[in-house]
Amino acid sequence: MMDVDAIRINFSGDQLLIMNFCLAFMMFSVALDIKPSDFKRVLTYPKATIVGLTSQLILLPIFTLILISIMNPHPSIALGMILVAVCPGGNISNFATHHGGGNAALSITLTSIITLCAVFVTPFSFQWWSSFIPTLEPLLSKIQVRFMDMVIIIFQLIVVPLFLGMLLHYRMPKFTMKIKKTVKNISLLIFLGFIVGSLAGNLEIIKNYLKIVLLLVFLHNTIALI
Repeated sequence: MMDVDAIRINFSGDQLLIMNFCLAFMMFSVALDIKPSDFKRVLTYPKATIVGLTSQLILLPIFTLILISIMNPHPSIALGMILVAVCPGGNISNFATHHGGGNAALSITLTSIITLCAVFVTPFSFQWWSSFIPTLEPLLSKIQVRFMDMVIIIFQLIVVPLFLGMLLHYRMPKFTMKIKKTVKNISLLIFLGFIVGSLAGNLEIIKNYLKIVLLLVFLHNTIALI
């Protein structure tokens, strides 16, 4: 078994392009059910937004550090756990919230706020929380965040599909009602296909290293959900 630091995930530029398109389509499917009034309601009751931002930006990193101190994983894995904790929630969280009957507008609001601030907040948070674990310092210099790349990704994956979905809902409500179920089903298939494809493309790596990260991933995600 090779060293953890030598692992390279099988993910080409073309696959990244396809993944981004799938995520944008999933965001579009969520947006078909979103109205401007949903965001007004979120602004009217800001407590949920504040609690959500506090939970993601402060509480999750703190509990991640506690989990790292208890489990003492490999430094690269610990660094990955912190990176996951401080990165903004993605479109899949909006999709899952929507299909779970949750407040999709609140989810999108939290995702958008944190993602828009991510170019400043994520590097700072990553450096700040990682500094509490001295063994991670040599690895930090290898991580870079490009401002314009992040802005473009935010625009492509959140702003454009959200605008198009809400615009279609507003301009053509009857047509939206007709296609909404089909679009949701396609989005669900895309979501499942994305998971299966990711697993299949890295099956050998997963088989060899699953036992190292399985418990950590389970505990980390449980803490995040709580």
